[in-house]
Amino acid sequence: MSETPRRCRVTNQQDQPIELHFDTGVVVLPPRGSATFDTSAAAGPQVDALRRQRLIDVFEVDESASPDEPAAAPSRPQPEE
Repeated sequence: MSETPRRCRVTNQQDQPIELHFDTGVVVLPPRGSATFDTSAAAGPQVDALRRQRLIDVFEVDESASPDEPAAAPSRPQPEE
């Protein structure tokens, strides 16, 4: 049985947009916006640097608390609507 990929939410703590560059493409987080990603995508050096500068927050998402979240991670990070 395959394990569901773990997910995390990245939240922009600024009043201006932030571009996150991943191997699969670029995601722009709007001011104070957030998006859900695979933990592997959010483990990159850019996310780590922005987190240390307190420009973004990253925390794990409880899959059981979000029934409308997709069970499998998309191949490209999807911004929240």
